[in-house]
Amino acid sequence: MLTKALIEQIYNQELSIATKTYAINLWAHQPASSVTYIDSKTKLGLASYTGQISINTRFLATATTNLLINTLRHEISHLIAGVGQGHNKHFKRVASALDVKSNESFDELAVILSKIDFKYTVIAHFVDGGNQKIGGVHRKTAKYTRYNSLENKNMSIEGRPIKEFEFIVN
Repeated sequence: MLTKALIEQIYNQELSIATKTYAINLWAHQPASSVTYIDSKTKLGLASYTGQISINTRFLATATTNLLINTLRHEISHLIAGVGQGHNKHFKRVASALDVKSNESFDELAVILSKIDFKYTVIAHFVDGGNQKIGGVHRKTAKYTRYNSLENKNMSIEGRPIKEFEFIVN
């Protein structure tokens, strides 16, 4: 189980690896000596201009070590490339060099998401009559509320065209 002490240890290991890949004097932001914590419904981690990396408290008391490592690498990539760079080409090159993967490629993401209280659950209704739970969201976005299956024929899941989306209040 992840504790603050273990997260700190993993953070220091990942910093050590990153400094072997990119000399620390070339980093846009010098890293802080320890991590801080955030309680966020939308972010796993956050990097700041001050070099501080914050980790979501929802990692604590879970076994999501691989997702944590990926999150730390992602945030360290921001420190190297520059927080103001967003996810531009330079950031992506750095992230690739640090072996950052898409969060969705980690089964562990479901553990963190299960600890978040989403306001709505989105259901996709297929043209063939079936439906599938998409996941939780905090607000109704235009992507789903303004969806028109006649105009947006390209939206599908595993080849099944979507007719409409439904929001269920949690």
